[in-house]
Amino acid sequence: MRNIYILASSAFLLLIWSFNFISDDIKPEENKPLESFSLSIDDTNFQQFEVKNLAKLLGVDYELIKSEHSADVSSSVDITLSLISIFTSGELAKVRLKYQEDNEISYVDLTEGEQFYSYQITQIHSSSVVLKNQEQTISLKMFKPHLVTITKQNNEEDVTQ
Repeated sequence: MRNIYILASSAFLLLIWSFNFISDDIKPEENKPLESFSLSIDDTNFQQFEVKNLAKLLGVDYELIKSEHSADVSSSVDITLSLISIFTSGELAKVRLKYQEDNEISYVDLTEGEQFYSYQITQIHSSSVVLKNQEQTISLKMFKPHLVTITKQNNEEDVTQ
């Protein structure tokens, strides 16, 4: 009998607690007037991140590393280009190119006149696209890969076929 009394008391207290908890959520909030504040974007001052200041803050010596051979180094990269799709919307035509550089496959969407490395998209046809740089013109057809060698020297690109 005592166990039933303890169970009933516990259930009654749980019921009162849950009712108080729920009734707090139901009460409408008092209508307080909103406080206005002014926000000015003129107060924000953008500064470019400087490594020197971070090193000073951390208490370490900062020295710019310059390679003696970095100016003379050129690297050649072979890129396999493939035309994946051509899609149009009204007058706008876009092409999706798949390119593989160092065993990493990536995709890029381009429209006529946009640049891809040193090449510019000059024409978009129904089943091909024409890429042109200063020296050569490449016509990519659907799903037919084309190998292009790009030589990078001093952050500049030279493209050879």
